[in-house]
Amino acid sequence: MRYIVLLALLMPCSAQAADTVVRVRYVIAQERIRPEPKVVRATVFVRLILKDNGEVEDHAVARGKYSRSSDHRAKLGGDRIKVIDAHTITRTTHVGNQTLVLTVKTEGSGCAASLDISGPPEMVARSIDLNTMATYRNTRIESMDCTIE
Repeated sequence: MRYIVLLALLMPCSAQAADTVVRVRYVIAQERIRPEPKVVRATVFVRLILKDNGEVEDHAVARGKYSRSSDHRAKLGGDRIKVIDAHTITRTTHVGNQTLVLTVKTEGSGCAASLDISGPPEMVARSIDLNTMATYRNTRIESMDCTIE
């Protein structure tokens, strides 16, 4: 009887083994102009879990003193996660009044990622180090890594 219970517990894990997990880590730097002006950096971790049924789990964490995270679940091909071609997907999010489009391209068993930021040069968003609304400008990507599991 113990083996049947153990098998039942392990079966969901083996079904998830077929999922494709894409991990992207990037460091974004921007000038905070108010309050407390200074250049700030945030490390953002994005994990996309592509499931066999066409569903995508989208987890993101922006690390800081007051880290922020988000979790979304949707069908691949919706407004948030789109298939561009056989090797490329995009993930569209909005921060303040800016649009961020993360593009992931597969290369063999690895991947490469890029981030396009569009919208006004200044934006207002919640600060992850002050936990209050802040105004930012001159946003740029300092580094980006991508892996596929």
